[in-house]
Amino acid sequence: MKIQEDLVCKNQDKFPLELRKKFVDATNYVLFEVDFTSWNSEKMKKLWRGRSLTGLLKDPEINHLFPCMDTTILGVTYLSSRGENVFYKILTAKGATKSFRENRASIMHIDSLIELEHNGVFYGLDIGCGDLTLLRPASRDEKISSEEENYFTTRPEVGEQIWTRSALLRVAGKTLLENPGISPMDFLNSSDNLVKVPYGITKEDIYSSLPRLGQEDVLTTNQKNYDPDASSRQNFEWIRQNKDFLPGMIQFCFR
Repeated sequence: MKIQEDLVCKNQDKFPLELRKKFVDATNYVLFEVDFTSWNSEKMKKLWRGRSLTGLLKDPEINHLFPCMDTTILGVTYLSSRGENVFYKILTAKGATKSFRENRASIMHIDSLIELEHNGVFYGLDIGCGDLTLLRPASRDEKISSEEENYFTTRPEVGEQIWTRSALLRVAGKTLLENPGISPMDFLNSSDNLVKVPYGITKEDIYSSLPRLGQEDVLTTNQKNYDPDASSRQNFEWIRQNKDFLPGMIQFCFR
C-alpha cells in the first residue's frame, strides 16, 4: 500500500472543537473495544453488515473492509449511554443504488454514521478503516431530489467538498441500547426507523455481494491483498496529519 501524501481533513472550520472532542472520545472507545482484521469468506457471509451490539461485543473483531456499520453501533451506544442525543444513520447515494441494481457495482455503497446533535445541529461521524469522515449539513440546492441531502465532508478527495446522500435508516441510540440483540438493519421497516426508505431498498440489497464480469465477489476476495502493517502505517500518517484537528486520537489496531 502506497501512503498518500495529503490526508488532511478538509472543511475543518465547519466543525467546532467541542464536537470534535466528543467524536474523538467515541472513536477511542471503539478502538479500545475492537481490532481490525480480515475475515474469511465464511465469516463474511455470516457477519458482514449484520451484527447486533451483543454479537459485536462477544466477538470484538471488525473486518477491515467496509467496517462502518460495526464501528457506528459501538460509537452510537457509547454516546447514548453518556446522555447524548445521538442516532445511528445509514446513507446511500442515488447513483450508487442505480449502479448496484444494474450490476455495475458488486455491492450497494453505504455510509454508516454516528449522528450527534451539537448546539442544535446534527453532525455525522463515519469511522472507517484507519480514518474518520466528519459530515455537517449543507444547504439544499435545486439539483437534488426530495430524498437527498447535501453535506460538507472532511474527505480529502480532490474536488469533493460536498456529499449528496439519501438516508435509508435513522434509529435513536437509546433504541439500540434498549435492544442490544437486534441488528440495526432489522429496524429498516419498523416504526423505529425515523426516515422513509428510498428507492425501494431492502435488507437483501444491503447484504448482497454480486460478482461482476466473471470476477469473484467481495465476500470471497476480502482477504486478498490485506496488509495489516501497511494499514497501520497509513493510519499512523493519517493521525499525524490531523492531530491538531482531532486531538487525542489513538492509533487503530490491525492484525
